[in-house]
Amino acid sequence: MGEDIDLLVLTVGLTSSENPILFLKSGKGDTPNQLYSSHELREENAWMRDDILVAHAFTGCDSTSAIYGKGKLGLCKCFQKGNLQAASQVFIDRDSSKKAVAEAGNEIFSHLYEVPSTQNLNDFQFMPFEHLKFKK
Repeated sequence: MGEDIDLLVLTVGLTSSENPILFLKSGKGDTPNQLYSSHELREENAWMRDDILVAHAFTGCDSTSAIYGKGKLGLCKCFQKGNLQAASQVFIDRDSSKKAVAEAGNEIFSHLYEVPSTQNLNDFQFMPFEHLKFKK
C-alpha cells in the first residue's frame, strides 16, 4: 500500500492485461477514496501502454532527477497528442543505437519545451544567454 504516483506508473507500465493490479488513492476531506485498475487505465489511455515508462524516466521519481520546470503532466500531454510514439519506441528497443537514442531524446525534449522546428535544441537552450557579455 502506498500513495506515491511512481507506484501507479510502474503498475500501469509493467503489469500484463491478464493480471491487473488495483491501486487505491485515499480520499481527503470531501473527496472519496478512488480505486484504479491497471487494466482500465491502460485501456482508457492507449498512449500509456507503450509510453508511460519512457515518460516516467524523463520526468524523474523519488530516486532520479527530473527535467527542470517540467513535470509528468506536461510530458504526458505531449505523449497524448500522439507525436512522440516513434521516439518512445527507440528507448524501448534494446537494439537501438546510441545515435538513435540521442536523436529520440532530443525530439522528446524539443516537444516538451516547444522548440520551433526551424531551430535545434542546443541553439534554443543558448538563446536566453546570448545577450550576456562575459568578462575575461
